[in-house]
Amino acid sequence: MIPNPALARLICWVGVQFFRASSLMYPGGSDTIFDYLRTLLCVVLATLGTLVWSALARRGGYAGLHRWFRTAVRLLLVFAMNMYGWDKIFLLQMPEPGPDTLVSQFGRLTPFQLLWSFMGYSRTYQIFSGITEVLAGALLLIPRFTLAGGVLCFGVMTHVFVINMSYDVPVKILSFHLLLLAVFLIAPDADRLADLFVRNRPAAPSRSFAPSSRPWARRLTAGLFAVVVLLALYLNFQIRGIRTHSLQAARELPFYGAWSVEEFAEDGGAPHFEGSGRWLQLVLVHRDEAQIRLFDGTYDHVSLTFDGNARKFALSDAGNAQISTLPRGWKSEFAFEMPDAQTLVVSGVVEGTRVRATCRRIDVSKLPLATARFRWTSGE
Repeated sequence: MIPNPALARLICWVGVQFFRASSLMYPGGSDTIFDYLRTLLCVVLATLGTLVWSALARRGGYAGLHRWFRTAVRLLLVFAMNMYGWDKIFLLQMPEPGPDTLVSQFGRLTPFQLLWSFMGYSRTYQIFSGITEVLAGALLLIPRFTLAGGVLCFGVMTHVFVINMSYDVPVKILSFHLLLLAVFLIAPDADRLADLFVRNRPAAPSRSFAPSSRPWARRLTAGLFAVVVLLALYLNFQIRGIRTHSLQAARELPFYGAWSVEEFAEDGGAPHFEGSGRWLQLVLVHRDEAQIRLFDGTYDHVSLTFDGNARKFALSDAGNAQISTLPRGWKSEFAFEMPDAQTLVVSGVVEGTRVRATCRRIDVSKLPLATARFRWTSGE
């Protein structure tokens, strides 16, 4: 029984709007100003709807609606826990640090990049995190284990939310929403939990929140949960295939890796990369993106287009803000030669100036972060 006749409507409306604003529906995060304003608007509208419904309601509660809404909340949490959990178990959400990250200066990493590198480095921790999320989703599949799943989900999402707040991960709205949904599932058992953990009293049996005792309703909800789990697994396998293909395509590039620029020359026009703007490193670890690390330590992220037949690649920057001597948008084609596997020579013309760079491959496999292994004991 729900004390307020419209409480379920309020929670449902707010929950749906929060979920629409989540990164599950909007790639790139859910923490834009627009998302916060939309969330605030939904809360205001839901609150007004609650007041109007409460004033007009003639019933004292909506037990049936409450039970179906709990089922919907379980469905959302099962989907989210399986999506993010299997993403971690398959090592997809936080990939292992690549050459671009390994040669980066620590102080130039954003908090988000620092977190992703930390999680990507520790496969054990990432897989463990994924297992806890999948386990929470598995418990929520069974009605009698809803409280156990809700408590585990609450712990998992509290950890995720604090991490998102600490490292500026742009899914704060989503993680807080999932945390509140877990609280909603736990709330009816608050007195029982207080008896067990605080008052030192025997806990009464939990009430049943099955949406209906009718066979068709039980089959329908079981089918919905099965579809949600299969959908989460299917999406993870699809994402895994896309990311694996992208990584393989990048590693098949002949110049894949991080390169130290040992010789650099410009002639035939106004110099563009002199002084602090001189090339220090050339990082080519993505099939459509490159990084030019300049002498002052900054990075110029540019687009990469590769032509294997002509042994050429093009670099372009549509929004240049690093090199003041180059226009806002520029594009140049470079020919490349590899006298041996450790040497890369690139040459091209950048805005009328001939550029030639001789690069030496950086062996990231010998860096401490790449060679360190787990040890049971510490010592010299």
